[in-house]
Amino acid sequence: MKSKWLKAAIDIDRPVLIFLFFLPWSVWFIYRTSFTIDDIRYFRLFDDAMISMAYAKNLVNGYGLNWARFGEPVEGFTTPLWTFLMIPVNALPVGLNYKSLFIASITLVREAHHRFNDDALRALKLLKQ
Repeated sequence: MKSKWLKAAIDIDRPVLIFLFFLPWSVWFIYRTSFTIDDIRYFRLFDDAMISMAYAKNLVNGYGLNWARFGEPVEGFTTPLWTFLMIPVNALPVGLNYKSLFIASITLVREAHHRFNDDALRALKLLKQ
């Protein structure tokens, strides 16, 4: 006799199954792209997001919207919205090593909601059964 969960999993459509694999894979991927220095784990973002994070960090620390902490400000970021969204994150009283994790988590939730909004709710209901 098949379990209730297995029967429900077989009866649901493909996007829900994709979501059920997407979420653990995404968490694994975020963890695998992290690294440690002196026993401190750092989470990272990719290319433009890290550049925007550096600009936002310097702005929060009082150095202006600048890549370096010296010299004239230079607009070197390609996505102003990313930069301004990262300003509140850089104002949080958490270590630098976790700020990227916070952004990655928000991005993961947004992406999952965007791609699987109705399917995600059905998958979560399925897991509660």
